[in-house]
Amino acid sequence: MSSLRPSLLFLAAAFSAGAQQVFINEFHYDNSGTDEDEGIEIAGPAGTALSEYDIVLYNGNFNIRTQYGTLRLFGTIPSQSGGAGAVWFPLAGIENGSPDGMVLYHWPTATIVHKISYEGSFTAVGGVAADVELPNISVLENASTLGHSLQLTGTGTALTNFTWAGPRTASRGSLNAGQTFTATPVRSAALAVLPGLLTEGQAATLQLTLIPAPAANVTFTLRTTGTAMLSLPAQITVGTC
Repeated sequence: MSSLRPSLLFLAAAFSAGAQQVFINEFHYDNSGTDEDEGIEIAGPAGTALSEYDIVLYNGNFNIRTQYGTLRLFGTIPSQSGGAGAVWFPLAGIENGSPDGMVLYHWPTATIVHKISYEGSFTAVGGVAADVELPNISVLENASTLGHSLQLTGTGTALTNFTWAGPRTASRGSLNAGQTFTATPVRSAALAVLPGLLTEGQAATLQLTLIPAPAANVTFTLRTTGTAMLSLPAQITVGTC
Protein backbone atom coordinates (compact mmCIF):
# COMPACT_ATOMS: atom_id res chain seq x y z
CA MET A 1 0.00 0.00 0.00
CA SER A 2 1.55 3.32 -1.02
CA SER A 3 1.63 6.58 0.88
CA LEU A 4 0.19 9.75 -0.56
CA ARG A 5 2.80 12.11 -1.92
CA PRO A 6 2.84 15.80 -0.96
CA SER A 7 -0.22 17.64 -2.15
CA LEU A 8 -2.13 20.80 -1.38
CA LEU A 9 -5.83 21.00 -0.79
CA PHE A 10 -7.04 24.48 -1.75
CA LEU A 11 -10.24 25.96 -0.40
CA ALA A 12 -11.48 28.90 -2.43
CA ALA A 13 -14.35 31.14 -1.44
CA ALA A 14 -15.82 34.38 -2.70
CA PHE A 15 -17.02 36.39 0.27
CA SER A 16 -16.26 39.86 1.56
CA ALA A 17 -14.69 40.68 4.88
CA GLY A 18 -14.14 44.17 6.18
CA ALA A 19 -11.74 44.06 9.09
CA GLN A 20 -9.64 40.90 8.98
CA GLN A 21 -8.70 40.93 12.65
CA VAL A 22 -9.80 42.24 16.03
CA PHE A 23 -7.77 45.05 17.63
CA ILE A 24 -7.65 47.91 20.12
CA ASN A 25 -9.13 50.86 18.21
CA GLU A 26 -9.48 53.69 20.73
CA PHE A 27 -8.85 54.37 24.40
CA HIS A 28 -8.89 57.12 27.01
CA TYR A 29 -6.85 57.14 30.21
CA ASP A 30 -5.99 60.72 31.27
CA ASN A 31 -7.75 64.08 31.33
CA SER A 32 -7.35 67.30 33.30
CA GLY A 33 -8.65 66.98 36.84
CA THR A 34 -10.03 63.64 38.00
CA ASP A 35 -9.94 61.08 35.22
CA GLU A 36 -13.41 60.34 33.81
CA ASP A 37 -14.93 58.19 31.06
CA GLU A 38 -11.86 55.95 30.87
CA GLY A 39 -12.21 52.93 28.62
CA ILE A 40 -11.07 50.93 25.63
CA GLU A 41 -12.71 50.32 22.26
CA ILE A 42 -12.33 47.11 20.25
CA ALA A 43 -12.90 47.02 16.48
CA GLY A 44 -13.04 44.15 14.04
CA PRO A 45 -15.22 42.07 11.73
CA ALA A 46 -18.96 42.41 12.27
CA GLY A 47 -20.34 39.37 14.05
CA THR A 48 -17.19 38.61 16.05
CA ALA A 49 -17.99 37.13 19.47
CA LEU A 50 -15.94 39.17 21.92
CA SER A 51 -16.45 36.74 24.80
CA GLU A 52 -13.31 34.95 23.57
CA TYR A 53 -11.13 38.01 24.27
CA ASP A 54 -9.58 39.68 27.32
CA ILE A 55 -8.07 43.14 27.70
CA VAL A 56 -5.03 42.79 29.96
CA LEU A 57 -3.50 45.96 31.43
CA TYR A 58 0.22 46.27 32.21
CA ASN A 59 1.96 48.72 34.55
CA GLY A 60 5.14 49.87 32.83
CA ASN A 61 6.82 51.24 35.96
CA PHE A 62 10.47 50.14 35.85
CA ASN A 63 10.16 48.26 39.14
CA ILE A 64 6.87 46.53 38.23
CA ARG A 65 5.99 45.92 34.54
CA THR A 66 3.40 43.31 35.46
CA GLN A 67 -0.31 43.07 34.67
CA TYR A 68 -2.59 44.95 37.03
CA GLY A 69 -6.03 44.35 35.55
CA THR A 70 -7.97 42.03 33.24
CA LEU A 71 -11.35 42.60 31.61
CA ARG A 72 -13.19 39.66 30.01
CA LEU A 73 -15.06 41.11 27.03
CA PHE A 74 -18.62 40.31 26.03
CA GLY A 75 -21.12 40.92 23.26
CA THR A 76 -20.77 40.90 19.49
CA ILE A 77 -19.19 43.46 17.16
CA PRO A 78 -21.96 45.23 15.21
CA SER A 79 -21.94 45.98 11.49
CA GLN A 80 -21.30 49.73 11.16
CA SER A 81 -19.35 50.19 7.92
CA GLY A 82 -17.46 48.03 5.42
CA GLY A 83 -18.28 44.81 7.28
CA ALA A 84 -16.71 46.11 10.50
CA GLY A 85 -17.75 47.74 13.73
CA ALA A 86 -16.59 48.81 17.17
CA VAL A 87 -17.57 48.24 20.81
CA TRP A 88 -16.57 50.50 23.73
CA PHE A 89 -15.83 49.04 27.17
CA PRO A 90 -15.76 51.51 30.10
CA LEU A 91 -12.80 50.69 32.34
CA ALA A 92 -11.91 52.93 35.27
CA GLY A 93 -8.43 53.04 36.74
CA ILE A 94 -6.30 52.77 33.60
CA GLU A 95 -2.78 53.88 34.58
CA ASN A 96 -1.59 57.27 33.29
CA GLY A 97 1.49 56.14 31.46
CA SER A 98 5.17 56.91 31.38
CA PRO A 99 4.94 54.08 30.36
CA ASP A 100 2.00 51.69 30.63
CA GLY A 101 0.43 49.28 28.19
CA MET A 102 -2.21 46.73 27.31
CA VAL A 103 -2.76 43.63 25.23
CA LEU A 104 -5.80 42.13 23.55
CA TYR A 105 -5.68 38.43 24.34
CA HIS A 106 -7.59 35.59 22.63
CA TRP A 107 -7.78 33.21 25.57
CA PRO A 108 -9.09 30.05 23.80
CA THR A 109 -5.88 29.93 21.72
CA ALA A 110 -3.62 31.70 24.26
CA THR A 111 -2.75 34.28 21.57
CA ILE A 112 -1.90 37.97 21.90
CA VAL A 113 -3.69 39.54 18.93
CA HIS A 114 -2.73 43.18 19.65
CA LYS A 115 -0.23 44.80 21.99
CA ILE A 116 0.52 48.46 22.66
CA SER A 117 2.16 50.76 25.16
CA TYR A 118 1.84 54.51 25.59
CA GLU A 119 4.34 57.10 26.81
CA GLY A 120 7.18 54.67 26.13
CA SER A 121 7.77 51.02 25.25
CA PHE A 122 8.69 48.26 27.70
CA THR A 123 8.95 44.49 28.05
CA ALA A 124 6.21 42.92 30.13
CA VAL A 125 7.00 40.73 33.13
CA GLY A 126 4.78 37.75 33.89
CA GLY A 127 1.19 37.10 32.89
CA VAL A 128 -0.07 36.47 29.37
CA ALA A 129 2.52 38.83 27.83
CA ALA A 130 5.56 37.63 29.79
CA ASP A 131 8.81 38.73 28.07
CA VAL A 132 6.87 40.41 25.24
CA GLU A 133 7.82 43.94 24.23
CA LEU A 134 4.85 46.31 24.13
CA PRO A 135 5.52 48.89 21.38
CA ASN A 136 4.91 52.58 21.95
CA ILE A 137 2.10 54.14 19.89
CA SER A 138 3.82 57.57 19.89
CA VAL A 139 0.74 59.58 20.85
CA LEU A 140 -0.34 60.28 24.41
CA GLU A 141 -2.79 62.00 26.70
CA ASN A 142 -1.34 64.47 29.20
CA ALA A 143 -4.24 65.95 31.15
CA SER A 144 -6.12 66.12 27.85
CA THR A 145 -9.59 67.61 27.39
CA LEU A 146 -12.39 65.52 28.85
CA GLY A 147 -14.23 63.87 25.96
CA HIS A 148 -11.06 63.24 23.95
CA SER A 149 -9.27 59.94 23.28
CA LEU A 150 -6.48 58.29 21.29
CA GLN A 151 -7.73 56.61 18.10
CA LEU A 152 -6.70 54.65 15.02
CA THR A 153 -7.30 56.36 11.66
CA GLY A 154 -6.75 55.38 8.04
CA THR A 155 -8.26 53.19 5.32
CA GLY A 156 -7.99 49.43 4.88
CA THR A 157 -8.92 46.04 6.30
CA ALA A 158 -6.10 45.18 8.71
CA LEU A 159 -4.44 46.74 11.75
CA THR A 160 -1.35 47.62 9.70
CA ASN A 161 -3.49 49.96 7.56
CA PHE A 162 -4.23 52.27 10.49
CA THR A 163 -2.14 54.71 12.56
CA TRP A 164 -2.67 56.26 15.98
CA ALA A 165 -3.84 59.87 16.28
CA GLY A 166 -5.06 62.21 19.00
CA PRO A 167 -6.04 63.26 21.49
CA ARG A 168 -9.19 64.11 19.54
CA THR A 169 -12.95 64.02 20.07
CA ALA A 170 -13.91 60.54 21.28
CA SER A 171 -16.15 58.30 19.19
CA ARG A 172 -16.89 55.66 21.79
CA GLY A 173 -18.69 52.65 20.30
CA SER A 174 -18.40 53.86 16.71
CA LEU A 175 -15.69 53.65 14.07
CA ASN A 176 -13.41 56.65 14.35
CA ALA A 177 -13.49 59.84 12.32
CA GLY A 178 -11.04 59.39 9.46
CA GLN A 179 -11.26 55.60 9.68
CA THR A 180 -12.66 53.61 6.74
CA PHE A 181 -12.90 49.83 6.44
CA THR A 182 -12.87 48.57 2.87
CA ALA A 183 -14.47 45.21 2.11
CA THR A 184 -12.04 42.94 0.26
CA PRO A 185 -12.53 39.35 -0.96
CA VAL A 186 -10.92 36.60 1.08
CA ARG A 187 -10.32 34.05 -1.64
CA SER A 188 -8.33 31.03 -0.60
CA ALA A 189 -6.70 28.87 2.01
CA ALA A 190 -4.49 25.80 1.71
CA LEU A 191 -4.03 22.56 3.64
CA ALA A 192 -1.01 20.33 3.01
CA VAL A 193 -1.11 16.53 2.97
CA LEU A 194 2.35 15.45 4.16
CA PRO A 195 4.16 12.31 3.00
CA GLY A 196 3.19 9.26 5.04
CA LEU A 197 0.25 10.99 6.70
CA LEU A 198 -2.25 8.84 4.82
CA THR A 199 -2.08 5.54 2.98
CA GLU A 200 -3.91 4.82 -0.24
CA GLY A 201 -7.62 4.27 0.34
CA GLN A 202 -7.55 5.66 3.87
CA ALA A 203 -10.19 8.21 4.86
CA ALA A 204 -9.34 11.37 6.79
CA THR A 205 -11.23 14.19 8.45
CA LEU A 206 -9.94 17.75 8.12
CA GLN A 207 -11.27 20.48 10.40
CA LEU A 208 -11.34 24.08 9.20
CA THR A 209 -11.89 26.81 11.80
CA LEU A 210 -12.21 30.48 10.88
CA ILE A 211 -11.02 32.87 13.61
CA PRO A 212 -12.86 35.09 14.19
CA ALA A 213 -16.04 33.27 13.17
CA PRO A 214 -17.70 34.81 10.07
CA ALA A 215 -20.93 36.72 10.39
CA ALA A 216 -22.60 34.31 7.96
CA ASN A 217 -21.95 30.83 6.61
CA VAL A 218 -19.06 30.66 4.12
CA THR A 219 -19.00 28.09 1.30
CA PHE A 220 -15.62 26.88 -0.03
CA THR A 221 -15.00 25.21 -3.38
CA LEU A 222 -12.39 22.46 -3.17
CA ARG A 223 -9.60 21.47 -5.55
CA THR A 224 -6.22 19.73 -5.29
CA THR A 225 -2.77 20.26 -6.73
CA GLY A 226 0.19 17.91 -6.82
CA THR A 227 0.30 14.22 -7.69
CA ALA A 228 -1.87 12.77 -4.92
CA MET A 229 -5.30 11.49 -5.86
CA LEU A 230 -7.76 12.77 -3.27
CA SER A 231 -11.49 12.13 -3.41
CA LEU A 232 -13.18 15.36 -2.35
CA PRO A 233 -16.66 16.84 -2.19
CA ALA A 234 -17.22 19.75 -4.54
CA GLN A 235 -17.90 22.18 -1.72
CA ILE A 236 -17.94 22.53 2.05
CA THR A 237 -19.69 25.12 4.19
CA VAL A 238 -18.18 26.62 7.34
CA GLY A 239 -20.81 27.76 9.81
CA THR A 240 -20.94 30.81 12.05
CA CYS A 241 -20.59 28.82 15.34
